[in-house]
Amino acid sequence: MTTRELEIHVWLSVLSERRTPQEVSALVGIEPDSAWQVGDIRPNHRVPEKRHGWIVRSGLPKTGTTLEAHLESLLGRVRGVADRIKSLADQEETSIMCALYTDQQLVIDWPAWMIHEFSRLGVGVGIDVYYLPQEGRDNS
Repeated sequence: MTTRELEIHVWLSVLSERRTPQEVSALVGIEPDSAWQVGDIRPNHRVPEKRHGWIVRSGLPKTGTTLEAHLESLLGRVRGVADRIKSLADQEETSIMCALYTDQQLVIDWPAWMIHEFSRLGVGVGIDVYYLPQEGRDNS
């Protein structure tokens, strides 16, 4: 049996019906890693978007690191504009999302300083864990 390497994706998103990605960038003061507008059909999606989207990613590779490292990297990228994100989060759907792909049991915990940083940004934090069976395992 071969175990699958943990794959991690972490990003900050702003979703808005009224603010375009360009307006979000102007308000926050940084450019997104990806963005879309109402009506766009994004890769791997089939329906047109109903809201504008603005995404900043952790910037780390998806394998070979930890969830905490991804979050530290993302928080470092937005720390200098935390007050602007907080102001925006009071008006728009703003959150940090973590997607983990694994075939193993996970323990997820954050140090107090990280929870404080989430609070400073005024964002919610979501975690999606996708369990992928081990390669070579008979799953019948």
